[in-house]
Amino acid sequence: MSSLAKALAVSAVLSVSMISLPSANANSVEQALTSVCEYTAQNDKSRVRKALKNASLRLRDIYVGFECNGLSLLRFAMSKNADDTGEFIAKKLSKKILSAPEKDGQTILDWANANGHGGSATVAAIQSRIN
Repeated sequence: MSSLAKALAVSAVLSVSMISLPSANANSVEQALTSVCEYTAQNDKSRVRKALKNASLRLRDIYVGFECNGLSLLRFAMSKNADDTGEFIAKKLSKKILSAPEKDGQTILDWANANGHGGSATVAAIQSRIN
């Protein structure tokens, strides 16, 4: 499956529209994304990695627009104190993604500092990637 096809499948799964996806692959992508949220909450980076690999997904391809409980994946990891997984995610994302404002206009670091996560290992990993 090409990167474009994966991105389209992920976009379709993540969209709020009522369009159903008939293919079995779309179901496996949706299941993988659900698993990524669950494993992130459990701070299990090995299972996050495995879920992404089994669905042939890359974090860079799915990160923008992907949410767990209304938060971006890194914000979700910080809210769950999942620093091992947060560090893994930060290392897989580009500097551009890590420094870009998210849908609320705040960068990941601005949000982290405003929500008491400024001293977390995830923030340290983000800062080392950006600098």
